[in-house]
Amino acid sequence: MTNWKKVESAVKPENIDKNSSPNGVYVRRDIQEVATIDEENNEKTKYTYLESFMTKDEYANYCIENNIINTLLDKDDSPEGQQYESSLEKPVQYVNGFFYKPNYIKKYKEIMDDILIALQIKTLLGEDISEILNKKFDVFDATGLPENKQTLSVSEIVNLYLSLYVTKENLYSIYKEMKANNK
Repeated sequence: MTNWKKVESAVKPENIDKNSSPNGVYVRRDIQEVATIDEENNEKTKYTYLESFMTKDEYANYCIENNIINTLLDKDDSPEGQQYESSLEKPVQYVNGFFYKPNYIKKYKEIMDDILIALQIKTLLGEDISEILNKKFDVFDATGLPENKQTLSVSEIVNLYLSLYVTKENLYSIYKEMKANNK
């Protein structure tokens, strides 16, 4: 059983630290960058994360367990995998000037699937589909603020989805290159 403790640092830590102690390995996960204000009103960055110190044997067992779990779940907990997952959460600017997260493609795909089903049903019934194609949907940017809500047509949602999908694929290529370089 791995014991994790919540830690804060002014310096971004390595996910795996095999050098700080001759007695074992520091393993860190869920590293978050947090902006804070110090007592003099200066903006500072700190990092919060979970950390566990493991003996070398414990670390070897931890790696084996994680490899099995990650293989079953098709997940990569390596530093490169964590960086890739984190990059999917970082907003990117779209042509409308607003910011959206690449992992939003899941939400937009759900919307497009729902629209497709409605189009197919109306087509099967011989009904006019232009009403659906001309429908507008409220879409929020990464801030979620009402003032950043955009009303997009079906076509605009498809274009937003495609743009975020291309961004996601570019990030995936970078991830795969990093994995290959670190083997």
